[in-house]
Amino acid sequence: MRNPLLTVWLVITFSTAGLGDVVYLSKQRNSSVEFSCVSTNVNAKPFAFSLMRDLVKPEKVLYVHFGNSPSIFNEKDKNRIVVQDNASRHQVTVNISHLLGRHTDLYRCVFHYDFEKFEDYPGKTEFFLYVEDFIPEECTCYSYEPLLYALSAAAVLLFLCLLILAGVYCRPPSQPKPQAVPIYEEMTGVRTANGKAGSCHFSTYLNEQEETETSEYIRPRKENPYDPLPGFDPYSL
Repeated sequence: MRNPLLTVWLVITFSTAGLGDVVYLSKQRNSSVEFSCVSTNVNAKPFAFSLMRDLVKPEKVLYVHFGNSPSIFNEKDKNRIVVQDNASRHQVTVNISHLLGRHTDLYRCVFHYDFEKFEDYPGKTEFFLYVEDFIPEECTCYSYEPLLYALSAAAVLLFLCLLILAGVYCRPPSQPKPQAVPIYEEMTGVRTANGKAGSCHFSTYLNEQEETETSEYIRPRKENPYDPLPGFDPYSL
């Protein structure tokens, strides 16, 4: 019930719903309000009166048997409510002081007739009370320098974090380094290559020698047994 537009809408709704006259009362916290209740039956004299709440917290607020002290049902409101009546008892005034937000509600007056039959007659008017339960507080101004320092430090820290993340995720991939071949492996490879080359030349030479010997064997030369030996001079004898 803290929205004034809502309360006005409720008042209009109740007024058009045939609930009788509704008076809208707007009050501030710790202020007071007065309900002037008038009975719809003036032909007889009532013996008691009640004030009811019907909307936010339906309950009986007070009951007073004329000639006696009123009974206040909420202990917190006993020192806030004062009831006054006239000699005819057809009109009762209820005053509520030190209002709070919880007092916002629709209030209805009821007059009780015929103690034996206990007939009830409503009041001519219902009261919709709205209490603005808001206390304006003084503005306390504080220095903003610590806040500015804290924000600056947070911004610097965030910037450093971004730089670190950028360096980690945006670094170009490193090129793999060529593996160094040990010296003894290089020398072994050279020797192997030289060995292979030498074997190849030696095989070619052997093949050529075999072909030569084969050709000489196929066509042997006939020798004269009487021919002198090479390097022998027959006239030297």
